[in-house]
Amino acid sequence: MNIGKAIKNWRIKRNLKQEQLAELSSLSVSYISLLERNARGPRVGTLAKIAQALDVPLFLILFEAEGLTALEGRLDRRTIDLIAREILTG
Repeated sequence: MNIGKAIKNWRIKRNLKQEQLAELSSLSVSYISLLERNARGPRVGTLAKIAQALDVPLFLILFEAEGLTALEGRLDRRTIDLIAREILTG
């Protein structure tokens, strides 16, 4: 799972700098950096704070991190397409 890349992608889609995301989520800039580089894995509560700061449903961050191909066979094609469209358009 690449949760760090998903966080970074959503941060960039929201036109935020790491400093801004850190402030909005009440986390340190260094911690955001560690997360984005996958040097640390966030707890669920921390990930929820980040999702709220990014104004993104937590499940979208998780789906992006897991990769949409991991969803095939678990969800119908229409649902996967809707999720993919939401991830791409932010």
